[in-house]
Amino acid sequence: MMKSDTQSQTISREKMLRCLEYRQKHNNFGSLLGIEILDFGEGYAKAVMPVRPEFLNPLGTVHGGCLYSLADTVGGNASATFGYITPTVSGDLHFLRPAKGMDRIYGVAKMIKHGRSLGVYRVTLYGPDEETELATGTFTYFSKGKPILSDDGDTASAE
Repeated sequence: MMKSDTQSQTISREKMLRCLEYRQKHNNFGSLLGIEILDFGEGYAKAVMPVRPEFLNPLGTVHGGCLYSLADTVGGNASATFGYITPTVSGDLHFLRPAKGMDRIYGVAKMIKHGRSLGVYRVTLYGPDEETELATGTFTYFSKGKPILSDDGDTASAE
């Protein structure tokens, strides 16, 4: 169930794409982890992260910090589909099963509530079969009220 309390306008899919491309280009840590956005819509995003040997902890499972980073990144991109700068306020992630022997992990974020200044998203991480739940959580983002892109639509808006 999605609820929206804002008077914010829905932006076009083309503008959503430009916002997400800008975020992807300037998200150095997400790029380091190899996170890619696969799909998006208003208040929704799906991403994938490859599993590299460097991501494994001493138990041979994907480090929880990598999983949390994927969850926060996909949640932040879902929040960005409204076109505004939205830093993370809080996030919790519950690990349900170990991510072991996998070559990639998927993340899906869906809006729970989009208010005037806060957006809340349910984020679920899945194994390569895109069905096995590895982790689930809730992430909250704060809208600074500033667009990701400037009025010309091609450059970042001033902070």
